Amino acid sequence: MSPDRRVRLSAIPLLVVLSLIAGLALGAAVPVAGPSLSPSSSGPPPAVVHLNVTVLLQPNVTDSGATVVLRAIVTENGAPEQNATVSFTSSAGGTFFPLTGSTGVGGEVNTSFTAPTVTVATTLSLTASATHAGFVPGAASANLTVQPTGYYLIATPSFPQGTSLHSGATDLIVVRVTNNNGLPVAGANVSMGTTGGSVTPSLATSGPNGNATLTLRAPTVSVATQVWLLFIASAAGYSNASAIASVTVNTGVAPSLYVTLITTGTGKALAAGATLAVTAEVTNATYVPVSGANVTLILSDGTSSPGVVVTGATGDANFTFTAPSGLSQLTNVTITASATATGYGSGSATTTVEVAPSTVSQTTSNPTDYWWLWLLIVVLVVALVVAVIYRRRRRRPTAAAPPSAPPTPPS
Repeated sequence: MSPDRRVRLSAIPLLVVLSLIAGLALGAAVPVAGPSLSPSSSGPPPAVVHLNVTVLLQPNVTDSGATVVLRAIVTENGAPEQNATVSFTSSAGGTFFPLTGSTGVGGEVNTSFTAPTVTVATTLSLTASATHAGFVPGAASANLTVQPTGYYLIATPSFPQGTSLHSGATDLIVVRVTNNNGLPVAGANVSMGTTGGSVTPSLATSGPNGNATLTLRAPTVSVATQVWLLFIASAAGYSNASAIASVTVNTGVAPSLYVTLITTGTGKALAAGATLAVTAEVTNATYVPVSGANVTLILSDGTSSPGVVVTGATGDANFTFTAPSGLSQLTNVTITASATATGYGSGSATTTVEVAPSTVSQTTSNPTDYWWLWLLIVVLVVALVVAVIYRRRRRRPTAAAPPSAPPTPPS
């Protein structure tokens, strides 16, 4: 073998070694095959959606122990967020009812806040915090100024027909308005808001016993639905009152009850404090009596007994109404009979009774009922006439005596 060929053969291992080293260096510079880390294959990170909360406070100034209404509206990207859980907190005492709630289709949930007792004007921060699966929680606050104890109202709703009704049915609701001493407040304006259905009238006024009556027409629903009611009462000289309640609206439309009210009045105004028999006749749409119906009387003033009457086979419910006392003027008292029964939609009827002031027992009376007064008037008139005649006679001048004849001269 020639020397040149030996040199070329000996160089081969060296070239192989150099090639291996170059390959290893190149392999280190090139990433190993595997999952791609390029932005084009991974895509942008998922968007983060925040819940936005708006808090509305009515009113924003109140007295110790009074109540205000707090409304929380939850949205995401400007759209109402349904079924979000909202909890309420205060920076310095007081109580919420309810303490937590779930937003409806409008993204809203309401609560009633009772202010704490303070000795100097105090500003509280009321906060609504919202959470919902898949969203970043949100919160918002509103300030409430609480003044030392003054005069405030208390609103207490009651449901004579129960807290459940059928789709599209109506329900009477009585709101009793009292002051912070527990006394009824007449002339208070009461309004009711609802998360479903409609309310009439838009504004009711409390009577002498503090009661205001409103009617709720339930919404049409395809599944059982809870409807929240918000009550606000106001009157001159008092801080406003608020209250929260709920009713359950069931599916299906039930046949309605029909109620007729009968009273035994004589056509005259009822004397203050007097009693009156009241009968409520409950039937179905074909005027067949309905037994087993619960009937309650709702009064603008006065009292009734018993509280609730269950109708018998004749469909009648009998009550005794006692007219109010202490009236200063002729007053119309409204009597409403409210009836409910299983398998029926509620029914009601209303009548008005005129009640005379406490100082007068009847508005139309027989003149002979006051014979003693007429006799007294006649005696006074006769005495006056006699006195006038006697006085005139004493003042009449006495007639002068005729002059005497002159004396006859002597002859």
